[in-house]
Amino acid sequence: MPTANHGNEPDLACNILRRARDTFPDAYQDIQDLAITHGRVENDMVFHDAWILSLYRAFEREYSGDGRNIAVLARPLKSSPAQDGATHIPYNRGEYGFDLAVVEMSRLPAPYPGKAGKPNEIDVVARHLWQVESEIAGDAEKVSVNLGKLTGGTAPCKLLVMMTPRQPDLGEAWRSFIMAASAQLQGHFFLAMVPSYGDRNTHDEWRKGQVPVQLFHRRPNEQHMITLQM
Repeated sequence: MPTANHGNEPDLACNILRRARDTFPDAYQDIQDLAITHGRVENDMVFHDAWILSLYRAFEREYSGDGRNIAVLARPLKSSPAQDGATHIPYNRGEYGFDLAVVEMSRLPAPYPGKAGKPNEIDVVARHLWQVESEIAGDAEKVSVNLGKLTGGTAPCKLLVMMTPRQPDLGEAWRSFIMAASAQLQGHFFLAMVPSYGDRNTHDEWRKGQVPVQLFHRRPNEQHMITLQM
């Protein structure tokens, strides 16, 4: 199982979600600057990209003390089609169909000679550690598609981020749906619920890094979720 500064997956997930939430304002400012540079006005995509970037940075920070060759991979950002020199923005190095993936890498000699007859070394994925999908919309079909991707993944830890239901009484119904739809999902499964950034009433909370995050965890081979304290 993956480890960072500790070997406790629930603590690791809490640290990542907490850090992503708390550092969202910095990611938002970086994305907003890029959006303005490329003539784009603030919209939901800016918030989406900032959230993915804050998750990306949170995973990188959490695995920075790991002795293995760990790579955090994320989809390219839509707010900025050009990322020249923006080393703090995730590049499209191949996220393997997920919004974000954390992988352990190894290196192998290429099957053909390189310059001066010396073989090039190629980065290859030894295994996936985390696979992450984020769908901040109250659309069960879209959530189902994202769960299907996670169900097909082999990472020992998987995270789905979705919108906190606007109607509190629907929370239990949503969690029951998620549980049934992810019944065949293997490994540790984490479900995070956050307010939708599509609702402008939540924008100030997001910009301040103060949105409430609910985090649930289902252990391997178990049939129920527990609430983790954020």
